[in-house]
This record gives sequence, structure tokens and C-alpha cells, in this order.
Amino acid sequence: MFLTRLSTGYNRGGRIRMPIFATRRLIVRPWTLAQTDIAWAHRIYSDPMVVKTIGGRLMTDIAATEQHVRMRLDRQRKWGGRYGAFAIQRRSDAEVVGSVLIKPLKGHGDVWTDDIEIGWHLARVAWGHGYATEAAQGLVRHAKTLGIAQVHIVVEPGNQRSLNVAGRLGAQQGERTTRYYDGIPLEHFTLAVG
Repeated sequence: MFLTRLSTGYNRGGRIRMPIFATRRLIVRPWTLAQTDIAWAHRIYSDPMVVKTIGGRLMTDIAATEQHVRMRLDRQRKWGGRYGAFAIQRRSDAEVVGSVLIKPLKGHGDVWTDDIEIGWHLARVAWGHGYATEAAQGLVRHAKTLGIAQVHIVVEPGNQRSLNVAGRLGAQQGERTTRYYDGIPLEHFTLAVG
């Protein structure tokens, strides 16, 4: 159930406005450079088990994590707040348990495609609670408010948890692709939003 109207997360002056949306158990909001957010991001992206499932780069120190969050915020501003990565905060205790993203899919090199991706990265302690599905369902609704007709989901082969989330969303699985992220083989799903 949607509890908060979806928004871009930014006001006219480019300042962060919270939240992007909320669900029964979660608040999805922009990441910030506050030390608590950097620490939460570090907990997610310094865990080899998490990074292995998302094909990302392991953050070995807090400075690298801060630089990563700063890069994501810069990209989000470049996209006018329309796209980006957002923190998933649990309502019950305000703990950040992960991140969701909605953005153009990266192609090869520095080229971004016109395909819009949704995705989720959760801290290992948050696995198995349904948070990824709940946040992704909200993200699909968010995509609809942006006028997006179709979203893409790409998953590392063997990442059964994310494959299951894509299935619960009702996404249609296509063939494995090397079209995105510099040719890494990925499972590819599409989901009609409208």
C-alpha cells in the first residue's frame, strides 16, 4: 500500500526533499552525505556476499564508500532528480537496509542506453524479509508517475534472490544479454509499467 505520494526527491532549488515514496514497512528516500548514511552504505557495499550478487565493486574503506555515494548523488542531480539510487529505510527502527535504483541502463564504455533499469541492493541482514520486493513494487509505481512505459531488470546469473524478486514483480524474462554493463552476461527481464 502506498502511503506517501511519489516525488522526484528534489525541490526547485535542487535541495533534497524526503521521502520519494513510502510503503507499509519502508521509506525510500535520497541518500545523503551524512555520516550515518555513509556508514549504512558502507555496510552494504563492503560486504563481499552483497557485492558478488550485484556485480559491483567492493568498497574497502569508508572514503571509497563516501566517494561512491557522492558520485551517485552527482548523477542523480545530472538526471534532474528523475533517476537515481535511493536509500531503503525501515520504518520500525529507521535503519537503512538497502538501496533501490531507477536509471538508464549503462551500455558499453561511457554510453547510457534509453532503457530504464530498476534494481535493488540490500544489506545481507535484510535478506529474506520481503524488503526488496516491497521496495521494487513501489519503484514500479514511481516509474509510472514518471511516464515510463517499460522498465528493465538485469540480474547476475545465479543470483536466485533477485531472480525471484523479478518473478514476483511479474517481469517477463528474456534471453541472457551482453548488451549492458560493458558486455557482462546478465539475465534480462522487462516489465510493462502502464
